[in-house]
Amino acid sequence: MDSIREFVEAPSIKNVSVEILRECKRLNIDVNRLIVKYVVYLFSLHPNDGINFAEKPKRLQVEQFVQKCIEKFSDLDNPEIKTMNLQHEFYNMMSLEDVKRKFNETIESRLAGMIKEISEATSKSDDDLDRIFGRLVIYITVLHRIGNPSDGKVMEASSNALRSVMTREDLIDFLGKKKNQRGEYIQSLGKIVCGIRLFNKEDHLCDDGIRNIFEDLITGYDNTKKALSSALSQTNELIVLGTKAVRECMDYNEFTEEFVNLFKSDVISNETLHKFKGFLIMLYQHENYLKTLIQLNTKAYHSIEELKEEYNKVLFQLHDVVQFRIAVPTDLVFPHFQELSNIWEQLCTYLNYFVQVINFNERMRRIVSFKFPFKDTCLKMIKNSIKARPSKKLTLDFVALNKFTPLNETIMTRFCATTFVKTNGFLLPSSSRVGMITKGEFHYGFSSLLLAEPFDRNFEKEKHGFLKTMFLNPGCIGFFDLYKETKGIRFSKEEASEIVQIMHKNSVDVQTDLHPIPVNKDVNYMFSVWDLRRKGLQMANLVKCKTTSSQTLHSFHRRDAKVQTVEMVQNGIQTTKEEGENSHDYFGVNLPLDFRRPQ
Repeated sequence: MDSIREFVEAPSIKNVSVEILRECKRLNIDVNRLIVKYVVYLFSLHPNDGINFAEKPKRLQVEQFVQKCIEKFSDLDNPEIKTMNLQHEFYNMMSLEDVKRKFNETIESRLAGMIKEISEATSKSDDDLDRIFGRLVIYITVLHRIGNPSDGKVMEASSNALRSVMTREDLIDFLGKKKNQRGEYIQSLGKIVCGIRLFNKEDHLCDDGIRNIFEDLITGYDNTKKALSSALSQTNELIVLGTKAVRECMDYNEFTEEFVNLFKSDVISNETLHKFKGFLIMLYQHENYLKTLIQLNTKAYHSIEELKEEYNKVLFQLHDVVQFRIAVPTDLVFPHFQELSNIWEQLCTYLNYFVQVINFNERMRRIVSFKFPFKDTCLKMIKNSIKARPSKKLTLDFVALNKFTPLNETIMTRFCATTFVKTNGFLLPSSSRVGMITKGEFHYGFSSLLLAEPFDRNFEKEKHGFLKTMFLNPGCIGFFDLYKETKGIRFSKEEASEIVQIMHKNSVDVQTDLHPIPVNKDVNYMFSVWDLRRKGLQMANLVKCKTTSSQTLHSFHRRDAKVQTVEMVQNGIQTTKEEGENSHDYFGVNLPLDFRRPQ
């Protein structure tokens, strides 16, 4: 999300977002402020429905754009909104450092009153010293997650560990320190106490209240992996069916280098087909995020294994130093205790991270759920494409030898660029054997060599079409992660209309009616009552403008042009203001005002 933050935070985007939020609140549409800004930015790039914020838009344009955005937000089953919502959630998903920071902020906010009391305490009476010591024990126990402070045994074990490193005199000296010095001392002291508790647990001296972190981590990893794999399996099932439907509805004539559409649009409406395309993009987006989370989950597991080895190594070093001694110099053991505490904190962070991933997966599952009959639409497309297929099947070869640059696995190269352009946004997986075409910052993959070669020959035209198609499907900008590459590029409505929407026409089953039925259409029919009113006012105005004066030169010529052929009137001649029965000498002959054609 950092890559588009500079665009989303633009003042014009904020102003329009405020209007949309206000209207959504009035209509009881539940939307997130940050998601609205993200959606407004992407929809503003749409050639037909967008708005150019680089120039100062007119108020009417803004109102129309706001209304279109609200219509999309009001549709709870809109695939474009779901895709953008999914992208926004993923870009704002917490990383490992974010999980650690948020947890520390939560703990510190809950312990703020206690740390304030410890930092500002000045009385050195016995009761106050005992009270401050108890507050330190609770604070360290909660902060370092080494037990439940409501458990008496846990508090006793933590108190004994703290007394081993902090005497009564040390506590009095602590109260004599400045406020900022106390904070640093407490942090250092807490790590040492945590290390002592962990060391005692491994030696089975006192393991009250401390969880078996490695067993919990393995359980968390397995549960996360199971949840992500289950979601990926369900998404892949729909993707395989949708991809099969798209493949069946397309063929390729290698002689004319044209797509042959085998889908009859009279079976499924264009609106349904558009939604099917949007949900297929959303499913691919969900699949990509699930695979990314699985990779992060596996990476976290390997990091945990490394931390476990490091943890055992530090414990071995402590055992080597302590052995059977009763007293050990602090400079020999305190660094190891602190190192042990740091590893423990990282392990606890990974445990919280697994919880966050499971919660995020559940949020994604709710976002991608839809009521659209996706499977039924796929089966209809497959069934009708088989009926429409000609007797001689044209084959689109999806396997070809590598001719272009070896495929570099990116989101953009995973799909066929030619299919994306020719079908106005349908995604079809590319083939790694074909390779990719690289020009500048863009990398294009292809499902067949037959589709790659024409794209390479007419690269500038095809690239232009690729960008226009992507702007017509705004969710693909985030899907391909091309925010910076598309900065400053805009397409007009006229340019976008030039894109060939091959899925909306039938180039195989074409028939001409032998006896066309005439269309009974009233050319003067007006649907809008305001148009009728406007037409009536125009007619009434013409009646009022009717003149009764003598013939003018202009109207005389206009009437002559309709009834008889005469020479053009010279510019020097003017019509005088006379009575109607007087004669006029236009051609050197006195004639009455009779415009009838001579017998």
